[in-house]
Amino acid sequence: MRLFTKTHALFCLSLVSGCQTLSPGVRPSALPTPQQSATLSFLPSPSPMPTPTALPTPWVTPPLFQECSTEIMTKAPHDVAVSQDGSQVYALSEFQIYRIESGKASLLKNKEGKCLGFEPRYLEINSNGDFILVSDWLFEQKYQGARIFFTKSNFTEVKEMGDYHTNFIKESPNPEETSNPEMNSEYLEEIHIPKGNQGFLLWNKNKWGGINNTYSVVPFSDNGGTSASIILVEELGKNTNIAYDNNKNTLYFFSFKNKIPPPSNTKFSLKPIYFEEIKENKNPLFSFYPGDFRVDSKTGDLLISESSRIVRMNPITQEITSFAGIQIHSGFKDGKGSEARFSRITALDLDAAGNIYVADTGNRAIRKITPDGTVSTLYRAPTPSASP
Repeated sequence: MRLFTKTHALFCLSLVSGCQTLSPGVRPSALPTPQQSATLSFLPSPSPMPTPTALPTPWVTPPLFQECSTEIMTKAPHDVAVSQDGSQVYALSEFQIYRIESGKASLLKNKEGKCLGFEPRYLEINSNGDFILVSDWLFEQKYQGARIFFTKSNFTEVKEMGDYHTNFIKESPNPEETSNPEMNSEYLEEIHIPKGNQGFLLWNKNKWGGINNTYSVVPFSDNGGTSASIILVEELGKNTNIAYDNNKNTLYFFSFKNKIPPPSNTKFSLKPIYFEEIKENKNPLFSFYPGDFRVDSKTGDLLISESSRIVRMNPITQEITSFAGIQIHSGFKDGKGSEARFSRITALDLDAAGNIYVADTGNRAIRKITPDGTVSTLYRAPTPSASP
């Protein structure tokens, strides 16, 4: 077990109103100096992005586009996004975007035939069918950040929506901890953009390598306007995630009952789902580890992924019912309900008809689940040797 010594982290998130077009070689905003206290600030209008002075040279910002190294999606997808009408399904794999259609995965390129040059971790589609991408970076085990991009689906333009920095300030004499910022760090956990273009950034102040996590959220619109950050839950020993209900103006997240309740004076309702009150077949479910989740706009139910299944939850009673797959039992099989098998689900998305699209990372596949629970495979990486 690694010992913990208190460490401070400082971060700054800047989301600009009116996107700022980037060109290759543009560098992130200067990181704050260690003497500053932890602050969160927002830029109300576009501003130039100076060369950072806190980062020693050489510091190279990846190009927006580069020559493509492969045409075929052979690695596991780790995110999935779908248009509202369900006609366009996209997978994020090895930091590239692929359109999934007719059993094929087509690599997206710009008009010059080049692929993305930076490395996005998250992919979302807004109601206009545009992409929101998040990339992150780590420099010399001291600085970590995430940059948020907007782009048309044909890559005709790429614009920066904001830049998030974390400056690690190490006080520990323990060399192992000093070289491992994950012991105590702050990082972007998730970006969630429901189809109404209201967006949320979720970040995690991680202590002791994930034993305790403090989650906060920043609401923003997809044109760059932001609101103040809100602490959702502190010192949480499990992971949480977020899902927004446009119809009820409610943001859901997972917590424990003994935690400090979130504030009530926000422009939307904050609704914790308590782990202690989750039930399946009217019995308490203590071994529940939620992953990605979304709100079914037709029923108001929460659709939640576990590693090998999708469940429905009534957010009022917190009763869950297994919808597709089986808890613990992994595998690869199409079918209806409990007949289907998944392996390490990492992301899901919904279209307006209520179809669920799943990044089945362990099976290197994109799966589709219809409203009656029927599972089919839209695409699977062709080579079994392609490890997730």
